[in-house]
Amino acid sequence: MVSGLSSTIGRPPVTDPAPQPTKRVRKPRRPHSSDATIKDFLDAAETLFAKHGYEGTTIRAITDAAGANLGTIHYYWGSKKALFKAVCERRLRPITDERLRLFDQCVARSVDGVPILREVVEATLMPVLSSYNPRDTGSSVFGELMVRTLTDPAPEVREVMEQLFDEVSIRCIRLLRQCCPHLDDESFYWRLHGVFGLTQYSYSGRSRIVHLSYGRFLGTDLDMGLRELVQFVVSGLSAPMTTPDTATTQHRRRPPH
Repeated sequence: MVSGLSSTIGRPPVTDPAPQPTKRVRKPRRPHSSDATIKDFLDAAETLFAKHGYEGTTIRAITDAAGANLGTIHYYWGSKKALFKAVCERRLRPITDERLRLFDQCVARSVDGVPILREVVEATLMPVLSSYNPRDTGSSVFGELMVRTLTDPAPEVREVMEQLFDEVSIRCIRLLRQCCPHLDDESFYWRLHGVFGLTQYSYSGRSRIVHLSYGRFLGTDLDMGLRELVQFVVSGLSAPMTTPDTATTQHRRRPPH
């Protein structure tokens, strides 16, 4: 260190060269990045998917409805399928997360390792019913989208629905199966059709029931709705298995048209 210092004695001071102006590198301009813009895209896509279905909705139509350019969709989502998933996920993720949380509570309150059927049914239905807000037009639009989506044959739609629903659906099935040891697999899974159909329809088809009731039903008392639907499902799952003899007897007792 000492020799290094002494070697500089008597030499002219070294001056730094004059700083050269640095060229500013322009970053690629990012498409509109505000939360409001993303919401506009999701709202526009939701409306168009609900009206025209997945195959009938184009990227161009979504960008026109959102008042933006194609680059924004490609930057944030990359594809129509990814955008469709984002549209569904923003509505469904809170529902599925709440269901999983309530299922955990059902497991914690199990009796001899078996959850209580009514609690499992409530955990399945309550997040769906409570997600509906009559003052939010998005709720009714998304309900229309779900009507289309649940019967949409497009493979992209099927894949997105599996990604969003499979975890919570499998968890629900396992809990309900534990609650129904009196049913064999054939009976249980037939009744499961009814449980899942009711759950889906209570979200997406309520306006249809309002229409068909000619004003006698408004569907706004969600507390009553939860009580009635839970009672209906619990009664159906708790009933003993049908046998060929009872099924034949019920058919014979059917009143004539």
